[in-house]
Amino acid sequence: MHGVIRDLDTKKPIPGAVLDIWQSSSNGKYDFQDPENQVDNNLRGKFRTNEKGEYHFYCLRPTAYTLPMDGKIMISIECYSRNTNMLALQRPGWHSPQNS
Repeated sequence: MHGVIRDLDTKKPIPGAVLDIWQSSSNGKYDFQDPENQVDNNLRGKFRTNEKGEYHFYCLRPTAYTLPMDGKIMISIECYSRNTNMLALQRPGWHSPQNS
């Protein structure tokens, strides 16, 4: 997977942005849904963009799975109109209202 993280307004690359990636295992579950078979933080990673705002990493194609229809994941998807890929970004110097 690779790409460039850009500012939505200026379209300029954002160096130092952090991508927080989660992937489900081959049984279609995240670590917290399958504690008997997976260690904490299994198949997760944080990647920082380079000076050109670029990121790149290797991953396997995720197994198809469904999301629970309750809890924080579904609330996040409904609130932010996200698809089911768990991708979060943090811009250097930016703090979400939740962390203020």
